[in-house]
Formats: sequence, structure tokens, C-alpha cells
Amino acid sequence: MCSALLSKKALLKRACALPCSPLLPLVPLPLPLSPETTRTSELSNHAHSYKWAIKLSPRWVDGYYNLGNLLLGTNQVEKAIERLQVAVKLDPAHLKAQAKLKHAQKELDAKVEAFKEQVDDAIQKAQKMMDRGEL
Repeated sequence: MCSALLSKKALLKRACALPCSPLLPLVPLPLPLSPETTRTSELSNHAHSYKWAIKLSPRWVDGYYNLGNLLLGTNQVEKAIERLQVAVKLDPAHLKAQAKLKHAQKELDAKVEAFKEQVDDAIQKAQKMMDRGEL
């Protein structure tokens, strides 16, 4: 039990990049990602840390925002939208979360449109091949 608690505290510290808020010790300050953080394992560690921090403090709006931002940066748009929606639900006045959510939704719409175009192209190619008797 004690080692599990230490593990959670260690993850919380890593997610929050000390210091914690003096008013609420379990509600950490947000951790901005450095531009150098590009390796997948590092991003995965950051995501894991944010998830643990959110488990420890489920009303931490910046945790959801930061996790959503990280997921969006790794092209996990659907997961990012889910986290950003939680952030906006918890704090409707969080302007950064609102803006990032709109951006993520536009990005998802663009992905859907690109997929539709690929499907349409594949159908047209198949139709041409059928017309030539190749299928």
C-alpha cells in the first residue's frame, strides 16, 4: 500500500513539475511540454503521468487540457477531443481549452473529409477497372 502511494506521488510530481499549488497540495500546476519533447517514449511518459495526476485530482482542469493538447500533438485527435471536452465541461470559462477543442474538431473534420476523398477515389478506380474488364 505504501509503495503504491509513493508511486502515485512520484507520478504526480513528474506530471506537475513541482512546485504544487500552495492552496491545494494535490492540485498541481500545469506542465508545459518543451519543444524538444518529440520522442514517442517521452510523450507516452508524459501522457501516463497526466493520466495518473487526473486520477489523483479528477477535477484538475489543466490536467485534462494538457493531456488533450499532448494527444492532439501526437495525432490522437479523437482521444484529444474527449479530454478537452472534459476540461470545458469542468470549466466552461477555460478559453484555451475551448480554443483547442475547436481546433481539434476542425482537425477531425479534415481527417474525415480526407478519408471520404480516399474512399471516393478508390470507388472511381474500381469502377474504371470494372469498365475495362479488369475486375
